[in-house]
Amino acid sequence: MSCWAGGGTACGGGGRVKQSGGGADGRPLRLSVGETCQTGDGPVLLGHVLSGRLATGEAVLFSPSNQVGRVSAIEVGEISVVEVGPGQDVRLTLEDRSVGGPGDILSPVDSAPIETDVFRARLMWLGAEAMETGRTYAARIGGAAVALELQSVGGPGGDAPDQRVAPLEEAHVVLRGTGLIALDEFSADPRTEIGRAHV
Repeated sequence: MSCWAGGGTACGGGGRVKQSGGGADGRPLRLSVGETCQTGDGPVLLGHVLSGRLATGEAVLFSPSNQVGRVSAIEVGEISVVEVGPGQDVRLTLEDRSVGGPGDILSPVDSAPIETDVFRARLMWLGAEAMETGRTYAARIGGAAVALELQSVGGPGGDAPDQRVAPLEEAHVVLRGTGLIALDEFSADPRTEIGRAHV
């Protein structure tokens, strides 16, 4: 993962190869789930398509909750559509009763993001005060609010002697979440949305 972080800034970590749900540019489907509710027609979720394409009838995986569902209807605004792509805010109706929740990333079943609670990142800290090991920072990854603890500072060659990241300093760090986080490897796709975080 690669990051640009600091009070309201971005962090990065990257994508996977095209499988089902891929867009014209070969990037896999990634849809950030904002809200979910139950209706008479089945579970409904509101979300934002980050990459790839999604069509009615497709099976999808919710990460990191690891639930599978099938899309029975898609709406953009008040209009029913059969397919959506990047940048669209959508309302999905699912055939299945159990679905993921807010903060989940929806993807093709055969092209899921990585799920982890610890990851390496490269960041530039834009906060007013130094980032320190042992402290927890609020972040967003793909629309999900997560808490990330700065576990250590240092690159592949080992830990840095000063376990802090000063304002405007670039550093390699290890971050630990309080639970599983769905993300993509930034090195595989620098355009990924779930390989970036706002800290």
